[in-house]
Amino acid sequence: MQAAGWTNGGPEALKNLRQTGCSHKVLHQLDVTQPASIQALADSVKTKFWRLGILVNNASVDGADIDYDAS
Repeated sequence: MQAAGWTNGGPEALKNLRQTGCSHKVLHQLDVTQPASIQALADSVKTKFWRLGILVNNASVDGADIDYDAS
């Protein structure tokens, strides 16, 4: 699963990845500044995959003052 704040070009990139053998790739829109968007991603992971095996957090938000409890 790949989550990104942008989706323009995503469907075409996803199609290209699937043609090269990444048939299980899923694209999900995510806004890390919105708790509802984060929850929607978590719900999607749980529904599609049951659990998360690995997470690579490569998100950045410039100028945001957000404090999430990660525990």
